[in-house]
Amino acid sequence: MKVRRCIVIFTVLLFVLTGCWNRRELSDLAIVSAFAVDKGTKENEYLVTFQIINPSENATGVASGGGKATPTFTVSETGTTIFEAIRKVSKKLSRQLFFAHIRLMVINEELAKEDGILELFDLFERSHEARLTSNVLIARGTDAKSIINMVTPLDNISGYVTVKKLEATEKVWSENIKVEVDDVINGIVSLGSSPVISGVRIEGDPKEGQKKSNLESTDVPAMIEISGIATFRGGKLVGWLDNGKAKGFMWVKNKMNSTIVRMDCKKKNGGVAIELTESKSSIKAEIHRKKTIFHVDIKEEGNIAEMNCPTDLSKSEEIKKLEKAFAIETKKEVMSAINFAQKKKVDIFGFGEVINREDPKAWEKMKKNWNADFSKAEVKVKVEAYIRRPGMIMKPYIKEVPKLQD
Repeated sequence: MKVRRCIVIFTVLLFVLTGCWNRRELSDLAIVSAFAVDKGTKENEYLVTFQIINPSENATGVASGGGKATPTFTVSETGTTIFEAIRKVSKKLSRQLFFAHIRLMVINEELAKEDGILELFDLFERSHEARLTSNVLIARGTDAKSIINMVTPLDNISGYVTVKKLEATEKVWSENIKVEVDDVINGIVSLGSSPVISGVRIEGDPKEGQKKSNLESTDVPAMIEISGIATFRGGKLVGWLDNGKAKGFMWVKNKMNSTIVRMDCKKKNGGVAIELTESKSSIKAEIHRKKTIFHVDIKEEGNIAEMNCPTDLSKSEEIKKLEKAFAIETKKEVMSAINFAQKKKVDIFGFGEVINREDPKAWEKMKKNWNADFSKAEVKVKVEAYIRRPGMIMKPYIKEVPKLQD
């Protein structure tokens, strides 16, 4: 018995003492926080840029070279595939690229328009390191490399900063949508929905934004700004949703978190700003032989954030007028997004998926020519808007200004 017991204990200890055969030391890794894909100088060639974290500069309480080093640095390489570029980077780095902490992928706008994005995401599905939860953005008016080369205030790593900006603006302004690699792949393979990706641009001088002096001025020379939503058909960028169109898209997709809806005063310059606090949307399909009708129902609530009209909010009829105007403005922005999508023949709302859920047999007949059928479909939008809080005052001081001037 004692011998058996010793053998069991010894065997258990062997498992505890075993090491990891494929372990990699942190000192051997170059941690990638973001990467950018641009067109190369040759045909069918990518220029891939990797943003790599400088570990000595980001360590707590440690700054190498008296704080002269930047928190990140970038290295670029060309290749006919992204994986080829990754391997070729080994000629320039003493460490192996490590992708488990990557949070951002930026794609060049011209590349997305001309060559498309179909071939860019295969690596993410195959690699055990690459993250399907990495965020994706399209660089507008500049190359993708310039976005991740930016030196940014507040936070050190521009790749992470850009993701934080995307998350923040989606929550409080809702003209952009947070899209991950997995979302793009699903949109590409789906016949009933086309992918969308938010845009990013540089406000100011991109060259100045790449210098450390970009942090040494109160009036920052260059900043990263989230801008618009790119729409795709057949894997290629076909147009942008901006301002009201972008908000309209978010309403239909039931992604509207919060925003400001502005209406003009009827008899006076100025307007009313309503802070949207809650929005719920639903889509239903009505399938007929000759045409398909979609019903988009939106219910929303908001608070009066600012009032520059001489309106007495203590009167219920005035509140009802504002609610009606609130609903009309919402419907206008929703219809602008729908008209844009139908003109471009891109079902960015997932109307095809609605048909597939409600009537799979009908969808089997329609899916091959869905983009064309979608462009001809009738869409009816119904908006119910409610104002819950008028604010701390019922009668704005603007109403009293003429009396004071007399």
